[in-house]
Amino acid sequence: MKPAIKAMQEWLKTCPLVAGQLGNNVAFHIDYLPEDTTQFSIEDSPGDPVLQEFFSGRRKAKNYVLASRMEYSESIAQQAANSGFWDDFADWIEAQSDARRLPDLGEGRTAERVAVTNSGYIITSEDGTCRFQIQIRLEYYQQKGTT
Repeated sequence: MKPAIKAMQEWLKTCPLVAGQLGNNVAFHIDYLPEDTTQFSIEDSPGDPVLQEFFSGRRKAKNYVLASRMEYSESIAQQAANSGFWDDFADWIEAQSDARRLPDLGEGRTAERVAVTNSGYIITSEDGTCRFQIQIRLEYYQQKGTT
């Protein structure tokens, strides 16, 4: 079975904003963000994994941080561009979820929704770059007997 974080990575790479930001050089890592500004990372974040239990399975959730290293300066235009990118990325996630174009989790698991739980914000800044991230949540149904 495909790990949920891998399914999320594949799904997020389909966002046209990522390709527009980085061209064909998109690197989308799992739990690793290099210093290079042309890279993204999806990382696990803590949270209660079980939302509901049923006779036939469980509704579950996985929380993630989606991060990127971006150019950073005191320029209001640069700060606005960074913030605008993450606002647009959040809108894309919500539009995909509303249209039911969701990650393929493999047999026995069905994605129900992906939501942005915390809008984009800066974590660290140094040497003309910053780590910018948003938090997202994948909710899915897992059939009993599926691991």
